[in-house]
Amino acid sequence: MAVQADGAGQFVGRAIALLRPIDVARRSAALLAALGYATVLAPVTHIVATGAQPPDSGFDAVLATSARALVFLSNESCARLAAAPLFAVGEASIAAAAARGLAGAATVASDSASLTPLILTRLPRGARLLYLAAHDRKSDLERALTAAGVAVHIAEIYRAEARPAWSEAEISALRTCGAALHYSSRNAVLALRLAARAGCAEAFRALTHVCLSQDVAEVLRADGAGAIAVAGQPSEAALFAALQSAAPAA
Repeated sequence: MAVQADGAGQFVGRAIALLRPIDVARRSAALLAALGYATVLAPVTHIVATGAQPPDSGFDAVLATSARALVFLSNESCARLAAAPLFAVGEASIAAAAARGLAGAATVASDSASLTPLILTRLPRGARLLYLAAHDRKSDLERALTAAGVAVHIAEIYRAEARPAWSEAEISALRTCGAALHYSSRNAVLALRLAARAGCAEAFRALTHVCLSQDVAEVLRADGAGAIAVAGQPSEAALFAALQSAAPAA
């Protein structure tokens, strides 16, 4: 059962803290419910569109590593890019592209590392690629493509704004948690900051922290967290597997 703290009701058992933006947190909560976990949603960021408008034309393909970039893309830009070949991370991105009318040939991979060689196989050196990106992102993909001779134009379509504080209801709900899932280093940093502002830094640090990668885990280790588990690979399925091993559902 997923619960977004709203000040009502009691939380029973040791829930899992989901700190992601609310849209993806709800999807993760539904998957965790099927595994027997209750969840508390306490986002550390909220997503906003930047209003950026990509250039009109001249691109050989479009790249999206998140469905959000396609959801927040303007209608005018969608119309201009409707026939462009699309490289995407995740089936959710492909679904979002279809919903926005982008009907060009699509290539999908499970993560950015897997997508990079596919792009380099299908695009010649000197090709121009439009990257519909987040403001806050890792630059590994664009660096690898640029180094291989692909001209990457970045259009920052959305950003994840840090929340200034958790609500009292969220803080209360978080005190019922036994573990927290961490999907990025930035979100881990923000969660630690919000916990300190809420006066529950020690309790938050004492949770079992399940991390998507070693980079994320290092943020928590540096802050003094002791119970840390790391996914075997950077995927949500692997993250959930690490959770089940470190903190089995009741």
